[in-house]
Amino acid sequence: YPVEFKDYTGLKLVSVGRLNNQKGFDYAIKAAKILKDKGVDFVWYIIGSGELKQALTDQVRLLGVEKEVQLLGERENPYPYFKNADIVVQTSRYEGKSIVLDEAKILCKPIITTDYVSVSDQIENGKNGLIVAFDERKIAEGILLLVRNPVLCENLIHTLESTPDCTQRELEKYYSCFDG
Repeated sequence: YPVEFKDYTGLKLVSVGRLNNQKGFDYAIKAAKILKDKGVDFVWYIIGSGELKQALTDQVRLLGVEKEVQLLGERENPYPYFKNADIVVQTSRYEGKSIVLDEAKILCKPIITTDYVSVSDQIENGKNGLIVAFDERKIAEGILLLVRNPVLCENLIHTLESTPDCTQRELEKYYSCFDG
């Protein structure tokens, strides 16, 4: 259980990725400001390191969301953060195949992700996650939608729980090449 989660009972958002332009954490911080202004009780834990650490730290301070946005740096094992998160949020400008989304899906966590080109290869909007426009308002709205609509949240989780692990299927196809 992550020490940062101890004694915190509000909404726990988790994002993981390199602190660079691609990952869009600048938009995550702006979305956090919107959520704070709407009175949402949350902490957004961002795991990762990179060249934008200082710029993002400055943005957190400038927007007054020091309590709400925690830049945790690297963690040897991010899985306890995923496992104990209420929502996993990916704010990427672009991705190939997202490991973060696969990890969140395997752990059956509600997912909010931005609408980058290849996202529909992994997420079916409204079925196993929510895809939102790459805009801080839309990211915040997606989070609010899940917070205010527990039935939708449960439906996403149920779909993820009832979907066979695609990674396991891919491994089985690979192994079958050697069995025949």
